[in-house]
Amino acid sequence: MRYLALAITGLSTCAFAQHAKPIPVNPDWIEQVEPTGWMPLDSSGNPVGALHAYQAPANMRAASWKYAFDSMNSQANALPATGTTPSSLQSLWVIPGNYRAYMWANDATAFNTGTQYGLAKGAYIAFHWNPAATNPASGTQNFAAKIYTARQFDGTGNGPAYGQALSGVMVTVANLAVGSSPYKALPFDLSSLSGTIPLPGGMSTTNAASIIVELGTYTGSDFVPFNPLVVCSPLFGNMLAPGEPRFPGTNVSRSSDLYWADDASVFTPNPSYTFEDFTNTAQASFPFCELYSGDTEPDPTPANRHGIIQPAISLLVDQNGKEITGTLTFLDQVDSSRLPKTATMQVYDATGVNLLSTQTVALGLGQTYKIGDPSPATGGSYVVRYVQNNTWLSKRSGVIDTTSSPSTVANLVLTNGDPDMSQEVDAADIDLVIANFGMMNVDGLGGDIDLSNEVDAADIDLVIANFGAVGQ
Repeated sequence: MRYLALAITGLSTCAFAQHAKPIPVNPDWIEQVEPTGWMPLDSSGNPVGALHAYQAPANMRAASWKYAFDSMNSQANALPATGTTPSSLQSLWVIPGNYRAYMWANDATAFNTGTQYGLAKGAYIAFHWNPAATNPASGTQNFAAKIYTARQFDGTGNGPAYGQALSGVMVTVANLAVGSSPYKALPFDLSSLSGTIPLPGGMSTTNAASIIVELGTYTGSDFVPFNPLVVCSPLFGNMLAPGEPRFPGTNVSRSSDLYWADDASVFTPNPSYTFEDFTNTAQASFPFCELYSGDTEPDPTPANRHGIIQPAISLLVDQNGKEITGTLTFLDQVDSSRLPKTATMQVYDATGVNLLSTQTVALGLGQTYKIGDPSPATGGSYVVRYVQNNTWLSKRSGVIDTTSSPSTVANLVLTNGDPDMSQEVDAADIDLVIANFGMMNVDGLGGDIDLSNEVDAADIDLVIANFGAVGQ
């Protein structure tokens, strides 16, 4: 692929990269494939546990789908049936040449009404697949796609590309072949499976959420990004959103024109296509500028109108899906705006011994959370646990039963005072607060236990008051 001119400077910002002009791909050229495996991801995007065989839902409970985010379907607000033909997809594009992007993040500034903070149980992605980079395409290879989200997206060009990541899922296709076409659409349905993709909320122009996709292989133990011999890159679709001038639509899920793609350093004579990460070293001598503009070329009529294209992905929520909801009460704090924005929640069986699911989700207004039922078709009896990642101790709920209700409540009240995260409020916590006494602009782990923006006597008193408390 070609990049437009980028200034090599020591400045803290860099120009947005531009792709070559995209080439239209007829929907009839797109071959639909089905996953053979899936597994959950933690909030660092790492696979968790064993790879599960993917099975299409057994219709134990009918899903009721609603788009949360869509940049690839021709019906802005109507979902085609699972297993739909590729002709239901809108016209997509491919970037010409030897373009590779094994990792990208959409600037998803808004989700469909009622889906923010929800749980995606289905998705589509579309990509160009050409193992061995031959022409005509040939070869087969294991394929894996990781899909997760984050509460923040960096649109400045400085990186890192996203922050406050949530958990997600990985789907795999064993021995994916070129088949009838190198253009692929991969839908998957987790409505009867335990996997979920938690969705962010509270998006704004200054705190835009992100959808992240990584492409590679999974050998049974490690996810490995594709090597330079494999051309695999996203197809691109217009947003079909109200603000999209080229292909306007009624879909209220929408994005700006920005996205990050990690493919290569442009400052080597022959681009290395070395998979890096979603950080941008703009302050270094040789920045990797990987923030792209998805504006297409101006329309001739009317003048200066651009279309917005994004790597093609759709996320869908199951409105009939079982979920566990609740409120986390963070005790002994004075500024709720400084409270955690995400929470990692675990679901155990009724004995509290066997871990069934771990999900990192965004916290809504009032520190509410929503997690998926490990047995979405039938429900079950569970114990829910908040996992400590700050000064509030871990806490377990009592046994809850989800068999008779689509939404089950498990509220948790969290004890404060453990800045060293030892799962016990003890003398070490008092020592930490005293050592940082008088400091400002630190968080709870820095000794500001009550989030007053100052480490003071109130923080010492709080630790003493909760002395001896232990996490569950």
